[in-house]
Amino acid sequence: MTRINQFMRRLTDILGWFSALLVVLLILHVGMDVVMRTFFKTPLVGTIEFVSIFYMVGLTFLPLALAERYDTHIIVEVLTELMPKRVVHVLIILATLLIVLICGLLCLRSWQEAWSQYQRGSTVLIAGAGSLVSWPSYFALPVGFAVAALTSLCKFFCLLTGTPFGEPAGLPAGEGSDVRG
Repeated sequence: MTRINQFMRRLTDILGWFSALLVVLLILHVGMDVVMRTFFKTPLVGTIEFVSIFYMVGLTFLPLALAERYDTHIIVEVLTELMPKRVVHVLIILATLLIVLICGLLCLRSWQEAWSQYQRGSTVLIAGAGSLVSWPSYFALPVGFAVAALTSLCKFFCLLTGTPFGEPAGLPAGEGSDVRG
């Protein structure tokens, strides 16, 4: 299980670094657009389309597994604080299994859509500048959902076996629910 955990950590780290790179590129791209528009009265063509199609899609879906790894999803602990730790542990196991199922189904469906867009050679029109190939951005969804499903599956088995999983986020909200095993 340790090797699988290490592999999943590396994989989520890679997606995390890629997402961080997307943030830097987004800042540089938008910053350059502002400079060009302000000082040279010539904005970069297609900035809005590029940001919304590539940067934001990648930033949204690629780091999903990191949230699972660090246990930083939004958690409401109103009722679980009143329950015995064993019941909470079982609920966490069931919720993790549900995440595996949902992310797996979303991966499958988004892969079908990505493949369809690829086969069509999907593009987006940019006002006054032609078109921008958009199909590659569709593949961020199945990649993000697949890695999130695999991470959750790994977490599920760790919860069942009592093996440690992930790293604590160090956030105050997660302190009361640390029953990961």
